[in-house]
Amino acid sequence: PKPRRSRRATYTKFLTDPAMAVLRYIAWEHARAPHPSASTIRAYAVLATAIHQHAAAISAACAARAADLDGARWGPTTTSRLRRASQLSATAADAWRHVHGSYAELQTASPPRADIYPHVLAVRAELEALTRIANRWRPPTDLVPDAETGEQLLSAIRALLAPLEEISGWHTRCVARLTATGQLHVPATALHREEVSNDPQLAAARLAHRPVLLTPRHASELLGVFAKGDEASWAAVTALNAPEIPGRRSRPKLLNLRATHRNIGQPAAGL
Repeated sequence: PKPRRSRRATYTKFLTDPAMAVLRYIAWEHARAPHPSASTIRAYAVLATAIHQHAAAISAACAARAADLDGARWGPTTTSRLRRASQLSATAADAWRHVHGSYAELQTASPPRADIYPHVLAVRAELEALTRIANRWRPPTDLVPDAETGEQLLSAIRALLAPLEEISGWHTRCVARLTATGQLHVPATALHREEVSNDPQLAAARLAHRPVLLTPRHASELLGVFAKGDEASWAAVTALNAPEIPGRRSRPKLLNLRATHRNIGQPAAGL
């Protein structure tokens, strides 16, 4: 039988695996492209949902175990910070789930990148192998048996969140550009009834089940949904990188630079 890989090897894999680096590079290329794909953006929403969901579970498990772990850095302050990080990560997961649902019917001229989903599914599968047994979460005592494992887990999830935050910022600008240049279409049946009833052309398209250009109202709603996802990601990332939380920070200088970019309203810096 095939030998079972230890979870410690999985932690190391997250710190060295090129999967997220590949996804980050594809996202950078995609956000710069003149005609990005709505389907590709949805694929990244799946990735964000999975990573934030597991970050919430890992933070919660570490918080539940903190009082029993040896080590000077696992005190009451650490527990409260971990709980806060878990709550914000769960909020981010919900926000990106909403993004995926809101963008489900969007259409663009460009087809999706076929090489994205295998990487997304691989990252999600690795996370699930680490944190789940069948269809349930591993109990905290199993997931975090000791302080060293807790630190490795937190370091690993930070290594995934750092590029995810950049991707989120880039796609925020990308979506704004798609709406501004009239590249997003939606089935007329997805529009609000009052929009359709006041426009004979939209009404005809609805009856014919044809896609139509995104209306200003719908575009504003979608931009708001995406902005909430991006803001939720940033809140979760900064919470998990609080100095009171053990583990290695992933590229702390980059995090500080990203904070500067966001403070001046440029989350897509780097494109």
